[in-house]
Amino acid sequence: MAWCSGPGSAVGVLATLRAPAAPLPPPFDRLTQREREVAAQLASGRDNQQIARALGLSPKTIRNTLSIVLAKLQVADRVQAALPRPRGRTVAATPA
Repeated sequence: MAWCSGPGSAVGVLATLRAPAAPLPPPFDRLTQREREVAAQLASGRDNQQIARALGLSPKTIRNTLSIVLAKLQVADRVQAALPRPRGRTVAATPA
């Protein structure tokens, strides 16, 4: 699957996160099933309250899980986590 940018980008992220048969590309392969569920909800544009309701979890659990997801994906915020990236590349910090 080729990564694209623009309004349809979330579709590619969701497809990658939801595809159970094929191994996930890095860095998604480092996420647990629950972390992938939360990341998929995030990529759909949902806020923490909406994710918590959809998954039957507390908002605090979602905050904690999102912190772990952001660390594993090596991104600074939820916007970067939802952005598509080429296979095999993680988002690196911009050089100072």
